[in-house]
Amino acid sequence: MTELKRKKQPVVYDSPERIPLTGGQIRAARKEIGITQRQLGQLTGRDQRYISALETGISPITQSIDYAITLILKHYRATNKIVAAETIKQNTHDD
Repeated sequence: MTELKRKKQPVVYDSPERIPLTGGQIRAARKEIGITQRQLGQLTGRDQRYISALETGISPITQSIDYAITLILKHYRATNKIVAAETIKQNTHDD
């Protein structure tokens, strides 16, 4: 029997109908950036256990953590720099 492999779909961040991130997408984003769960926790103001719980589906993904991780990933893709979500928000509102 042939096993079908699902093609990974990129997350679209600028769509108003965007579905919140899943735990697997959070893990993929973190690995794309090249950081640990602990580092992502620091960038979002959370701890490593919480990031692990998000990635494994133990904790629900809130709108605020979804937004924070989305900001970090968008900024990384645009600038190739890893910046905390709070810093990105502050710089965006200072313009």
